[in-house]
Amino acid sequence: MCSIAKYCSEGKVISALLQYSNANNKASQSKAKIALAFNVIIEKLGKGVLRLKDLSTFLSTLVAFSANSSPDVRRESRKALKAVADLFENKGELDNILRRNMNEMNIKKFRSVMETPEE
Repeated sequence: MCSIAKYCSEGKVISALLQYSNANNKASQSKAKIALAFNVIIEKLGKGVLRLKDLSTFLSTLVAFSANSSPDVRRESRKALKAVADLFENKGELDNILRRNMNEMNIKKFRSVMETPEE
């Protein structure tokens, strides 16, 4: 995993992580590590994360992880979602990105994560 992160672009790393997370992976420890990796990528890219080819899948995966039964997975995915929200100074700009990349149900889940205090 470290080699992939060192020698590949962020977009390729995110694509690989998304494929792994969506491949019937039920291990919560793996999901927590994936969410942690997403946090690191968000920190590194900043607003560049919004130009990702897989942005809709990226956000939907984080929203799904935020409702996981494992507290580690929930904590890391909520941190990542809050980091994405913190990229925006203007709430309208965030709403536009969410509407373009997520369905209404996931937008509601995203907003409920933003309103939930840290665990």
